[in-house]
Amino acid sequence: MVYERFGDTVARTIMVDECPGDTVARTIMVDECLGDTVARTIMVDECPGDTVARTIMVYGSLGDTVASTIMVDECFGDTVARTIMVDERFGDTVARTIMVYESPNDGV
Repeated sequence: MVYERFGDTVARTIMVDECPGDTVARTIMVDECLGDTVARTIMVDECPGDTVARTIMVYGSLGDTVASTIMVDECFGDTVARTIMVDERFGDTVARTIMVYESPNDGV
């Protein structure tokens, strides 16, 4: 879980819950509240078979001040490799990237 607050205007929570093995069930939730103007929730719940390759991209431009991209790239099989990237720019003040890489064989 990652929780951030920029001043009193931005509150964001990113949650990832997974149980890898022969079956994977995962939920990714993104909840944003930028001032009183934006409230968004993105939920992904999946249960893949033997192999799943998927990319989910969300790009948002709120006025001229916020550009946000969320990318999820997965390939399930004998090895799970996942990358979650969040890149944001609020005005000219914040630029951020969060990356997560996991492999069940490595015990991560």
